[in-house]
Amino acid sequence: MINSIVLGVAVIISVMVGVIVYDMATSKTLKNTLNSTEKGIANMTKGLKGTREQDLYSEIEQFLIKNGIYFMSNGKVSTEKFILFQLLTVILMIIVCMRLNQKLIILAIPAGIIIPIAIVKLSNSQDNDKMQGDIERCINTMAIEIKHGVHVQDLVFDLFMQVKNRRLKKAILELAANINIDAQNVVVYIEEFKSKFNEEQIEQIGDLILQSVNQENTDKIVDAVKFRLGVIQSEKEARERKRTERITSSMNILIYLVILIFILQSIMQAIYSVM
Repeated sequence: MINSIVLGVAVIISVMVGVIVYDMATSKTLKNTLNSTEKGIANMTKGLKGTREQDLYSEIEQFLIKNGIYFMSNGKVSTEKFILFQLLTVILMIIVCMRLNQKLIILAIPAGIIIPIAIVKLSNSQDNDKMQGDIERCINTMAIEIKHGVHVQDLVFDLFMQVKNRRLKKAILELAANINIDAQNVVVYIEEFKSKFNEEQIEQIGDLILQSVNQENTDKIVDAVKFRLGVIQSEKEARERKRTERITSSMNILIYLVILIFILQSIMQAIYSVM
């Protein structure tokens, strides 16, 4: 009974959030309301420079950039909209908790704040998985070209040509353009490149580019990154094995259930025929 209630609540929350998101995208009234609220939040933050609230606002903004939300939404999901989404989620959680048990209301606020953050992190994790092939190609290309002393501008352009993922490709293109315009501030541009991703391997790509600019000993770094890629590949294979095992177990359980249903049906038919 409890599981059914929880499942029902989860479905209701999903539907409500989906309706809200759809309405935000289609309804002019809700768009105007959202824009007004967004401007209100933005105006509130203007006078908070140097304060704790402004620091928190900046952290949320950087969190969204680093996890790719600005890119994946084409800039439509601003910091203000994300804060508004958190508030809506908190309200929904309060309503759900009041329906289930008023004692759970104490959990509504942290849950409402954490759920949007978890969604963002899950989205970024899935995007990182899609970029693994590009990351491996970049590392392999850099391992060869850095040892041969390829100029940083040519190196970054070659990385751009190797990459297929739109998010990573755009970031590398911007890095290449910035370096071509102002090679003196390459360190700043690399840090800016790294700040757009929440992925350790991409940060190491940035570090490798910087090392190639400084003409430092890159052999150890390349070897370390290759070792890390080997670890990632092993972890990926382990996840795939577990996924296959789960699918196999689920299929076996399903088969057993079907067989059990047929057996029970046969038994019931035999009982009815005797009666």
